[in-house]
Amino acid sequence: TSEEIFSEQYGITITNTVIDSNSAMYDGGGFFIDGVSPILSNTTVSNNTTDGYGGGIYIESNSAPLLSAVTVSENSSNDDGGGLYVSWNSSLTWNGGTINNNRTPGEGGGLFSDGALLSLTGLTVAENSAGNSGGGLCIYAQSPFEQPEGAQGLPEDETVIDSCIIVRNRAVAGGGIAVNGMVIKTMPAAMPKTAGLIPGFLSIAHSQIDSNTADFFGGGVALLGAPITLLSSSISGNQSTISGGGIASIMSLAWLSNLTVINNISGQGGGVYLTQSQVLFDSSSVRGNTAYSDGGGLYIHEVYTILYNLVIDSNMASGNGGGMYMGDGLISMDSSVVNTNTAEGNGGGIAMYASAPQLANINVSRNT
Repeated sequence: TSEEIFSEQYGITITNTVIDSNSAMYDGGGFFIDGVSPILSNTTVSNNTTDGYGGGIYIESNSAPLLSAVTVSENSSNDDGGGLYVSWNSSLTWNGGTINNNRTPGEGGGLFSDGALLSLTGLTVAENSAGNSGGGLCIYAQSPFEQPEGAQGLPEDETVIDSCIIVRNRAVAGGGIAVNGMVIKTMPAAMPKTAGLIPGFLSIAHSQIDSNTADFFGGGVALLGAPITLLSSSISGNQSTISGGGIASIMSLAWLSNLTVINNISGQGGGVYLTQSQVLFDSSSVRGNTAYSDGGGLYIHEVYTILYNLVIDSNMASGNGGGMYMGDGLISMDSSVVNTNTAEGNGGGIAMYASAPQLANINVSRNT
C-alpha cells in the first residue's frame, strides 16, 4: 500500500510479514507505533521512506515493542533514523535480526534513539549511512522516566547492546556507533584499578565493531559526553580522517575492558583517542593501528585515565608516539607492555608532552 501501518492498540502480533515500499509525509515510513507494545517476528521492513523521522519504523509515547528475527533494510528518512527512530519515552527489545543499507542526512543511519531504553541482542548492523553522527547506531542518553508498561527483557535504567556485529557503516562522526549524552564536568574521587562499575547508561559487550568509517572522528565508536561501558569486544579495521580510528572519547566517562583494538587508522590516535574524558582502560590489546600524525596506538590529552594490563604492540605514527602519545592530564599506567611500535617523529614507544604520568611495571622494548 501507499500508507504505513499506524498502530495505537495493544495486543498486536505481526509475524511472517513484509512491510515494503511505503511512504509517510511525517514519521514512520513503514510502521508508526504509538502507545503500544506489539510483537514483530520474522518480518521484513524495507524500501520505505519518510520526510520526517524513522524511515522504516517510528516508535513513541510509552511504546515497548518486542522484535525477533526482524530485518530493517533499504529505508530512508529526511530526518534522524534512516531505519528506525525510538523516542525518549519508549523502549525497544530486539533479539536477532538485521539493520542494513538504511540512510539519512541526519543522525542514526540504521537506528536513532532519542533517550529510549534499548536492549539489542544478536543484531547485524551493516552498510548504513548518516550525514551527521552514528552511521549504524546513534544513541542519546535517556531522560529519567519510568520504564514503559509492557517493556520486556530490559535492564533497569541501562541500554544494552550485546553480541552484535556492526560493520561497514559510515557517518561524519561515529561511523559504527555514536553515543551522545550529558557532558561530564566533575571527576570522581577515585577510579578503580580493576574491573568495577563505572556509572553509565549504556553497556556494549561481546560485539564486533569492524570496518566502519567516519569523516571526522570515531571510525568505530564516538563517545560524546556519555557514560558508557565497552567490554569484551573487537574494534578492528575502522578509520576516521581526524581522530580515533577505532574509538574517540570526548568529554565522556568510560570503562573500556577486554577489548581488541586492531588495524584501525586515523590522523591522531589510530586505535584510541581520549580527550577531556575520564577513562578506565584495562585488560586489552591495542595492535597494528596507524596514525598519520601522533599516537599510533593511543592519543591521550587532557584526561583523567587509568591504563592497566594493556598490550600496546606494532602500532605506527607518522608523527610522535608510535605506541602512545601522552599530553596533559592525570594519567596512571600499570602492568602493561609497549613494544615494537614505530614513530617517524619522537617516541617510538611513548611520547610525553606536558605530562607527568605515574608509570609502574611497564615493559617498553623494541620500539623505533
